Amino acid sequence: MDVKDYNYLMEKYSLLIYGMTTGKGNIKERLIENLEHLHSTFGLEFPKELKSQKEEIIIKLTKFPALINNKKIIYSSYERTISKCRHKTLVELGKLIANLHIEMKFFTRTQRKN
Repeated sequence: MDVKDYNYLMEKYSLLIYGMTTGKGNIKERLIENLEHLHSTFGLEFPKELKSQKEEIIIKLTKFPALINNKKIIYSSYERTISKCRHKTLVELGKLIANLHIEMKFFTRTQRKN
């Protein structure tokens, strides 16, 4: 995939990071406030070199299954997991998300130079 193909991913990811760093409240409140950005970011294609990091984040975000009633999602897996996790776990998740964002920025810069 060409680097320009990751522009949309980086736009979405930057919105997520912005929301997580400037939002009000603690890490749990900021993650819940940014659920839409979490879903839209981690639903996108990542470079194969970074897929394992993406998968690690998704595994941590899907510890608990979604609550579904009459085929309608009441609470997404991400929302349930964030709501049930301890502060320390969410801080670690935030670090993983931030580190992957840095790796993505580095990846796109190095790919442009090649």
